[in-house]
Amino acid sequence: GDLLDVRVRLDADPGLAAAVNVSGVSALMAAACQGRREIAQFIGSHKPRRDLGEALLLGMRADVLQLLAATPAALGHTRPIDFLMLGLAVFLGQFECAALLLGTGPKVDVASSNSMRVAPVHAAAAQADQQLAVRLMCLLLAFGADPNAKQRAGWTALHSAAHRDYADLLTLLISAGADPELRNDDCLSALDLALAQIKSRAIAALSK
Repeated sequence: GDLLDVRVRLDADPGLAAAVNVSGVSALMAAACQGRREIAQFIGSHKPRRDLGEALLLGMRADVLQLLAATPAALGHTRPIDFLMLGLAVFLGQFECAALLLGTGPKVDVASSNSMRVAPVHAAAAQADQQLAVRLMCLLLAFGADPNAKQRAGWTALHSAAHRDYADLLTLLISAGADPELRNDDCLSALDLALAQIKSRAIAALSK
């Protein structure tokens, strides 16, 4: 999280912008996935070329379109984080890039192939900002996303919305066909979860 140190190191050796760790994760992707957007942007400005995942991380729509045109197969999973490009764009809150990807026809419900089994609807529900979560979810639902998709431990988007106390998102999901009776692997419904965690807005939305 030390932007000043990153600046000093990159000024001394611009080639470090292309560094990857032992798992193959680039410094740019590591910074973005940890919420260090300013650092990710700075590293990206030092890279002469960015791959599709990195272009999504930075919200570079023109680069995304160009890379998609050159390599349509890039819509598949991105190694090493093992997440669909669409899911990655949604996870990072890149609404415009997610819309661009959906326009190219990826499967809207395909989950990550790692143990988390995160689908784009789960990534949308996990946003730290409810308004952005609602915008992203509306986009995914418009393209036919399943509001009842389950990720690891049987959690649905409703469970995530209840956990975050997102009443507007809960209302949207239920209106789109999300089943409030679905239970996770702990046999908890979204309402059970809201009650256990004392999420007042979620309780009100789920009790209507």
